[in-house]
Order: sequence, then structure tokens, then C-alpha cells
Amino acid sequence: MIHLVNDLIVNLALIALFVLLSLFCYKRLTIESHTTTFMKKYLFVIILALIACYWVIINEISFRGFTFDFSIVLLIIALYYGGTSYGIITWFILLMWQVVTLTNDEFFLFPWILITYTVILSIVLLLKHLLRDEFKTLPLIITCCLLIHLPLVYISENDMNSFVENAILFSFYIASVAVIIHSFLYYVKQHYGQVRLHQELALTDSLTGLHNRRALEDQVDYFMIAHPSFTVMMIDIDHFKFVNDKYGHDQGDKILSQISDLLGEHTPHNGIVGRYGGEEFMLLIPETHISYTDQLAEDIRVSCASTRFHIHQEEYIHVTLSIGISSCDSRTSVSFMEVTRSADAALYEAKHRGRNQVFKSI
Repeated sequence: MIHLVNDLIVNLALIALFVLLSLFCYKRLTIESHTTTFMKKYLFVIILALIACYWVIINEISFRGFTFDFSIVLLIIALYYGGTSYGIITWFILLMWQVVTLTNDEFFLFPWILITYTVILSIVLLLKHLLRDEFKTLPLIITCCLLIHLPLVYISENDMNSFVENAILFSFYIASVAVIIHSFLYYVKQHYGQVRLHQELALTDSLTGLHNRRALEDQVDYFMIAHPSFTVMMIDIDHFKFVNDKYGHDQGDKILSQISDLLGEHTPHNGIVGRYGGEEFMLLIPETHISYTDQLAEDIRVSCASTRFHIHQEEYIHVTLSIGISSCDSRTSVSFMEVTRSADAALYEAKHRGRNQVFKSI
């Protein structure tokens, strides 16, 4: 009995170790582009799954001639927390290791293992889709998977007395490890969700929903690392003080929100737009041709000038934008203030020339 408890602890520790490794490493992958992100994530999952599946399979538990491993726990956790693609990777690697580790006398079990793993994969995906209570869903999934796995236990014994005894042991061990790992991951996920929510709130402008200045500073730091060059646009609403004085700050906030929407519509998919402060906005665009950014700034200016902005009831007004453009070389730009200084100077020149203009620094 002592060796059974010891084997249980060893397997639990192994699975917990691989879960912690996945949580620690997955969140800290250094990424430079969407393609690199995709490749690194899947390469990381494949390598981790190869190691985890191998160690879990070879650390099987033996009891009176009956042996089993915790591979279905890995499969369930990968499907439930990693998603369909990561679950399928784990499913394939588990089958591969089973082929490698099964002896000639045991190979007749492989078709049953294939069927069992495939049915478990289907059940997990189906129940995960149908049931929404995450904490209660996984215990139900574990129960269904254990029931599906019992015929494989019976085939390996062909004796009812031994089957009942081994089925109880197998079910208890698998359920215990799965529930412990699930509880741990569930609370980690809840905690991470709260942390991420607070981070998003700290980096989001509450009025417009755009990035705030702190988030823009982070994005500039990222752009200087990830892109050899990028363009900064400083965008300012002309005579916005007059709008606030005449219509009130509530109506001024409406104008800010509407212009934020307009900027969001014109921001390219790889660009970042945020509220720099007051009535001033910043747009960051990585590695684009000069003519494109010039035309984009002009399109934004023209679009704003031709838009009727709603104030209250059926009253509308027109507002204009002044835009300053600066191109930044990541090799020479060393700080957020240095990056914005040139764009600020260009914005000042656009206003000095009469506003409702685009000016680009040389």
C-alpha cells in the first residue's frame, strides 16, 4: 500500500510540474510578430507534450499485475484548459508514446487505447461546449471518461473480481489527481483573470476605451524592440476649449468619444491608437511606407472635418484635427519622450500654420 501512495504522489508531482512549467514558460515567450507567436507557442506545446506524456506513461502504477498510467488526466487537462488544438496535439503524442512503449504481448490493447482516447477527446469537447459552469464541468467530464475507460481495464484483466478491485483503485487515483490539478488550475485561472482585468483597467482610458498614456509608453517600448522603424502621429482637436466652454464638458466628452471611434476605424490592424491626454491622441504604426502614413493622416483629417458630431438632441457641430507626423528609427530612439518630441514639434507646426492640417517633421 505504501508503494501505491508513493506512486500516486510521484505522478501528481510530475503532472503538477509540467502544468507549472506550461504556465510559467507559456506566458513568458519572447515574441516579435504574429507568425513567430504562432510558431513558438505550438513548438513549445509539442516539446512539453512529448516530455510530459513520456514521463507520465513510463511512471505507470502496478497493483497485483494490473498497471495503469495517468495519461487520460493529461489529455483531459490539455483539452479543457489548452483548447482543441493543444488537446489534439496531446492526443496524438500520447498515442505515439503508447505505440513505442507497448510490448508485443500488450499491443493487442492499442486499438482499445485508440478508441478510448478518441472517445474521451470527443466527450470533453462536447461537454465543454454544452456546459458553462467551469468548476463543475470537469468533474463530470472525469466521471464520463472513467466510465469510458473501464472496458479497457476489464480487457486487461478478464476477471470480474480483479476488475472490480482494479476499477475502484484506477478510478480513485485518476479522479483524485484530476480533481486536484483541476482545482489548482481553476483558481489560478480565476486569479489571473482578475489580475488581467486590473491591468487592462490601469492601461485603458475610461472615457474613450482607448489605450491611455501609460499603455502608449509600453507600446512604444515594444515597438522599439520589435520593429526597426515606426511612425508616430500626434493628433489634436482644434479649438477644443471653445467646445467645452460653449457646450459644457459633458458634450465635450461626447466629442472625444466620437473622435475616438473615428480614429479606431482608421487605425490599421497592426497600429495602436490611444488618448495621450486631454484632447490629444497618439497613433503608432510599425514599418509602413512614408506615402501610406501621409495619406492615412490626410484621410483622418478629411474624415473628421466632414463628419457632423452629435452634441445633444438634434444639434451637430463640425470639428477639425491638426496632425503631426514623425518617423522613428528604433536604433536611435531611446525613450518615450524622445520618440514623441519630434511628433509634438510637427503637431505644433501644423497648428501654427492655421490648424486643420497635417505636417510631417523632416
